[in-house]
Amino acid sequence: MLDQAGVPDNLRQMQKVGLEKWAEYEAERWSRPQCRLPISWYAAACSGCGAARSERLFKPAQR
Repeated sequence: MLDQAGVPDNLRQMQKVGLEKWAEYEAERWSRPQCRLPISWYAAACSGCGAARSERLFKPAQR
């Protein structure tokens, strides 16, 4: 499944930086850059403010 592709990378990153730092990173990664509300896995932009998901923190899947 596509939504599980990042699990091994996430586990490695948790081991590398620790659970607390990883959780902070993920909270920022999955927040809307303008309004800081959570963004859905499937949404490319905020349904509230219209801001795009941060490309700095989200790397699109390679095809």
